[in-house]
Amino acid sequence: MILRLDDKNKTSFIGIIVDALGAIVEVPSSNIQKAESLHFKTDYFVKEICKPPKENNTLLSIIEPKELLNKLWEYHK
Repeated sequence: MILRLDDKNKTSFIGIIVDALGAIVEVPSSNIQKAESLHFKTDYFVKEICKPPKENNTLLSIIEPKELLNKLWEYHK
């Protein structure tokens, strides 16, 4: 995904790489934990982590869109 950030003086394009897009299945709330509670080093915009099912070892990072946008604006400056 390419995001375009515009302000009065500058336009920037920022790419976000996603390793997979697929069907979003219903996730039991018991599988979702705050990122800090898992001692998982994250950036500011990752708020929660969905623990993988037993047969899968992939973590799902749940982001806070407003925080991601704020972080992108910081890089844009």
